Amino acid sequence: MKSILILVSPESGFNARLDAALAIVRTSGAHLTALQVVDMTMYEAYPSFAGPIYATSYLNDLEVFAREGKERVEKRLSREDVPWDFINLNADHVGNALRLGSLADLIVCSQPDPLFPGFESILMASRTPIMVVPTKLTSFDPTGRAMVAWNGSFEAANALRAAIPLLKLSASVTLVSVGKSGKGDFPSTDALQYLSRHGIDAELREDTETGGFIADRLQVEATALHAAWMVLGAYSHSRTLEAVFGGVTKTMLKNMDIPMLLAR
Repeated sequence: MKSILILVSPESGFNARLDAALAIVRTSGAHLTALQVVDMTMYEAYPSFAGPIYATSYLNDLEVFAREGKERVEKRLSREDVPWDFINLNADHVGNALRLGSLADLIVCSQPDPLFPGFESILMASRTPIMVVPTKLTSFDPTGRAMVAWNGSFEAANALRAAIPLLKLSASVTLVSVGKSGKGDFPSTDALQYLSRHGIDAELREDTETGGFIADRLQVEATALHAAWMVLGAYSHSRTLEAVFGGVTKTMLKNMDIPMLLAR
């Protein structure tokens, strides 16, 4: 991966997100692009870096917010020994994230914040894989143990393929298959063969038990493996079904404690 896009926004998890992005950039020898989109509809519920944004002074406060946010990020990046650039735009945070992400190898976001709109729209529409970083993450080593959550779906296959550049750098890779495969799904052996053709010798762990929550079992496996990060195919079911009945993606994003590379 040679081009990493990080979204600059005021959530509490931004510093963890930036640290993780920098770790990937250093490990991969990549370039980091920081994208700040100051969209009134996006930030009206948030405090700025300097103080609250009040309805009566949106424009002035947004201008201050953009300037101070840019200065803070640029000051941090100027101390890092990595190539980077900063882009500031004035509207349509989802559209611009997708547009610039289309020529990036990875988009780095934070764990979804209910007050921060657009995450699901970006995830559902992006053709670029997304690394989601827990808001409370304290350290991240992209070369640590990687876990691939496998259910045989097209989404899982796309996520696996997108993760190859980082998986090649990992100390070890474990493919974890939870639940029974459905008709037409790709078997775990196909995924292992694909990895081997890329020079990745992965271990397979299969959990064919029925019942229980798949997300919970995946998190137990990640903990047992001491995984540094995970690969997950996002929204194997429709977003409507996930919203009504819940789902693995939704639960994993809510409870995650390690970075997850998502693709559809």
